[in-house]
Amino acid sequence: MPVLERGGARLHYRVEGTGAPVLMIHSATSTGAHEWDALVRRLHHSYSCIVPDLRSHGASDHVEGALGLDEVIGDLRSLIAQVGLGRPHVVGFSFGAEVALEMEIRQPGTAQSLILASPGTGHSDGVPQVEKMAVRWPRSLRELHTPKHGPTHWRTILESLSDDAADRVQVADDVLSAVDCPMLLVVGSQDQPIRVQQAIHLAQLNSRARLVTMDGAGHAVHAANPDNFAAVAADFLASAAIESR
Repeated sequence: MPVLERGGARLHYRVEGTGAPVLMIHSATSTGAHEWDALVRRLHHSYSCIVPDLRSHGASDHVEGALGLDEVIGDLRSLIAQVGLGRPHVVGFSFGAEVALEMEIRQPGTAQSLILASPGTGHSDGVPQVEKMAVRWPRSLRELHTPKHGPTHWRTILESLSDDAADRVQVADDVLSAVDCPMLLVVGSQDQPIRVQQAIHLAQLNSRARLVTMDGAGHAVHAANPDNFAAVAADFLASAAIESR
């Protein structure tokens, strides 16, 4: 895998396919391959899929005390520059969707379009306690980091990102309404109610946002129905490319 070196960390990523660039951002304690391989298989014939392991995740290095939204966004901006992506389409799930949205808010024009699966727009009343989240954290995500970082590293990631999230307030309505690129918001009907509500609110605020709700799917809406998700994403990417000309 190629490597980006930034801030004392070596960040691994892969590029697969040809065509317009699509940067794929995984969720907390996941990896690029675990999150996005199913989508890459469906898109790589038409798009160049750039799939990093975020810092502290998977094959990428961990730097103590340097894991939060600021560091991750800085890494991704450096990756966009290093690979020469220009204005890529950006896909994110959960924490990855929060990163994608915040990256565009901080530097408008970073993304040609955004596909946000189970997005979040901040926490008006705090974040769940780590202990409560850890009890139900999926075993599949816990085990992804064992080969490089050890069997308890998932907990380190969870604690660091939870601490970082606790300091972030709800994104203001006027900021959300000003995001000026095509957005596809995808949620499962059985997802966390706060995420469904925030996605609906964002779609109501911003005329460039389109909301798709997949019946019966939970939080990992892209994994629950990969074929349907890929089809919706491909249709959106094609229309976003035309809209951006």
